[in-house]
Amino acid sequence: MPGRRFDSFAPQDPPERPADPAVRRANFRRILRLFRPYGRRLSLVSGLIVVSASLGAVSPFLLREVLDVAIPEEDVGLLSALVAGMTAIPIVTEDEPAAGSLVESDADFDADVDEYQGAETHVLD
Repeated sequence: MPGRRFDSFAPQDPPERPADPAVRRANFRRILRLFRPYGRRLSLVSGLIVVSASLGAVSPFLLREVLDVAIPEEDVGLLSALVAGMTAIPIVTEDEPAAGSLVESDADFDADVDEYQGAETHVLD
């Protein structure tokens, strides 16, 4: 076997979706219950993603103002403010991956605790 292809682990048939809407709703509710303990952190991460995306969309408009207004009119104050904003955006949005790792590490910790407790009760039986 010279090597594995990327699609060697792909399922041959797509997963079967339940036809009954009640079953789909029950499955959806069950999945939501899994995320309930992490609701606040997921909200925080989602909010940071929205803020980060919004700030990323602002940068081209700042650049346009620099090129179309601040430089032609030789307005040093406006130029300084726009460049400061363009410099601050990457600094501010850099914390988003760290916030996402908080949720991941907490979920991993909970899974490890559950696994350990299961092993502990198995040894005592």
